[in-house]
Amino acid sequence: MGSRLIDRTIRYYSKRSTRRTSKLQAILRPFVFSVHPDLFGQYPGPKSINEVSLKQLNEYVQASETDRRGMSKRFLKFYQRVDQNVDSHNYGGLRLMKVKLNEDLLQSVRSLLAEGHLPLEDIDNYIEDWKLDSPSADNSRPIDWIQSHYFAATGRQCPFTDVWEEIYKLKPAVSLHRWVSCNIKNAKRLDESSLALRRKCGALQEHLVNKYSLGSITWTCGWRGSHQLASLRKLDSLLDQQPDYAAIVSGRSITMGNESGVSMNGDIALCIDEVPEQWSEKLSTTASNDSYLQKIPEAEQQLSSLLNDIQIVRRIEPPVPMADIYYSSLASLVSRFGMARMMSSATPSKSLGHIKLCVTGTAGDEMTLTPEGHISVPSHSPVWAVRSFIQDNERAAFEMAELYMKQKIKADKLANAVIEDYMLESLCVDNSVSYDKVIECCENLLSSSDSVRHMLQGVRLCIAPYFAVMSDGEMCITWDWERHSH
Repeated sequence: MGSRLIDRTIRYYSKRSTRRTSKLQAILRPFVFSVHPDLFGQYPGPKSINEVSLKQLNEYVQASETDRRGMSKRFLKFYQRVDQNVDSHNYGGLRLMKVKLNEDLLQSVRSLLAEGHLPLEDIDNYIEDWKLDSPSADNSRPIDWIQSHYFAATGRQCPFTDVWEEIYKLKPAVSLHRWVSCNIKNAKRLDESSLALRRKCGALQEHLVNKYSLGSITWTCGWRGSHQLASLRKLDSLLDQQPDYAAIVSGRSITMGNESGVSMNGDIALCIDEVPEQWSEKLSTTASNDSYLQKIPEAEQQLSSLLNDIQIVRRIEPPVPMADIYYSSLASLVSRFGMARMMSSATPSKSLGHIKLCVTGTAGDEMTLTPEGHISVPSHSPVWAVRSFIQDNERAAFEMAELYMKQKIKADKLANAVIEDYMLESLCVDNSVSYDKVIECCENLLSSSDSVRHMLQGVRLCIAPYFAVMSDGEMCITWDWERHSH
């Protein structure tokens, strides 16, 4: 009797927690929609900040109470589109909001909605329902699903459909020719007006690389123009005044992004939102972080051995984990797989040396197959689940890896052909666009009309999930522009 009661209680609270997470994700959907990165194509800096904050928010909502306790007191920053006459803190039609997370998940969700100027009725009702909900309460009542919300960001009613579907509907239903003809004049004006600033940034960046013997300086945050120049000057001033720090970065690459520390690849990461004092604090801990770099290869080898010689690779898309976080993720998996092997009498199965696996330390991540054909495994994954996922996806991972390399070669070849054919100054690809989409876009460009070629001559072009003219004149075209040819 006691065992059945315990099992029943565990099942109840497990379902209750899952139900709460799903409900809160539905309640948060208007907020997610209002800050979704795809709505900020013309603002790369705010887009990057929203991407990072949304990922952290997802981790927070899905985390257990114990893990959530460690995430409390964290501040999340979001940019939101607003009427420029509404808020004194807006920047170019955007408003920056900062929300502090706490151990109370429901109150944190309410704070996010309130800060985003979104309706609070649903979260308030849910908080009351949650308080009343208990094993002794009547749980047979039907779920009252929310049907619609007023979206402050768009000023219209929107049903609870897929967020990506809603964002796709925001894409202009115009042909590439029409969009380019309407925006090329403004793009070239911005390109010309920003040319001096871009040259100044390039010259200063090259100067810093040579002056401090750096490997390189790269950007993962999306900031451009004056923001880049300010960050470079801030870095020059700090290293010039602190020779010890200049010695630390000598011979290493610096990544300017949204986090500071030492990346798992050994690069010095600096958050562009931080002040020099914060950079100094992070640089002073470089030696301790470097100790993790020395441990990482051995941990990767141990995990590979425990998984039948599977290849351990590191994720390449930003944000790249810091060395201490990545090592902790590896060590967590090595510990659990090592314990499982000691307790198992089963003989090792066939080699998995033809498969590649990458490890993430993000609590909200799930096991997935990446476009590169890598099996992506979060550090919190159960041993049995990892083994089962590898077994179920071994063939698919191998085939995807082969297809990825073929598509990469073809996409690079077509991109070079577009640059030459259109006489572009440059052609880049947004991180969210896969190689198969690049191929489709480039093939369509190469078969497009001569008038489009003429207009885009000398332009800096980017293949992205949206149409946009950036602040420095770069033109972004959606990869599937042919769909908007009506």
